[in-house]
Amino acid sequence: MVTAPADSLPTVVRGITSTAVDLLQDRLPGFLTGLYLHGSLGFGEFFDGSDIDFVATTSRRPDAADVAVLHAIHTELETAHPGTHFDGFYVLASDLASPPGVCPAVPGTSAGLFTVSNHPDIILATWHELARHGITVFGPDLSTVDIHTDDTALRAYTIEHLTTYWRGQVESMAVHPQESAVPEATAWGVLGTARLRHRLETGEMASKSVAGRHALDHMDAQWRPILEEALAIREGPGPTAAYADDPARRRQDTMAFMSAVIHEADPALR
Repeated sequence: MVTAPADSLPTVVRGITSTAVDLLQDRLPGFLTGLYLHGSLGFGEFFDGSDIDFVATTSRRPDAADVAVLHAIHTELETAHPGTHFDGFYVLASDLASPPGVCPAVPGTSAGLFTVSNHPDIILATWHELARHGITVFGPDLSTVDIHTDDTALRAYTIEHLTTYWRGQVESMAVHPQESAVPEATAWGVLGTARLRHRLETGEMASKSVAGRHALDHMDAQWRPILEEALAIREGPGPTAAYADDPARRRQDTMAFMSAVIHEADPALR
């Protein structure tokens, strides 16, 4: 199921995406065949500082000259909108019809950094988001685009991601107390793992905020303070009174919540 049309997007998103399309069409005529959004925007969420996650389809694999132009365009966009990353990658439409694991290195941006690489968002979850919650900005409507999905593989990937990547993040937080005590670490870690937990429990994709509220309703009451803290940091107004003067406790509760979600998902611990 595809979300609302692009003209319902926030003003800043419409501005950045329309500028991107204009620059691409002007400097690389015929190159861009589709521009699609996924991530939080696909679930109707956008907050100050949110990234704009995109997938662009192209008429050809970019050569070195194309890559140089793409780099210049994204540098201009980052300079013009320093508070909002326009993050994504450029693939052929045929790449979306295949499992993301076979996609080659492609040009793209992550956290505002332009590279030609195996982009971190070239994963099955992105393919599913595009197919079920994507937004068409330019090109054929996503409902007409052939996109590979596999619910069984997505579930396996989600468990693996929790028990490898996110477990590693908890371990990293344990040895970097100063960095992991900041409010943003709680919003990222608590809601990031809650989102994967929601996917495993319901079989559905969800935004971080929806997943956080689902966890409030379905997890033990001991996690309510840190979940409310994470949601307040993500959505505003910011840290709650429960943790305002105790960042060390917020860090400990963040790590404990993440560890509990990982433990719940780990088949080796059942």
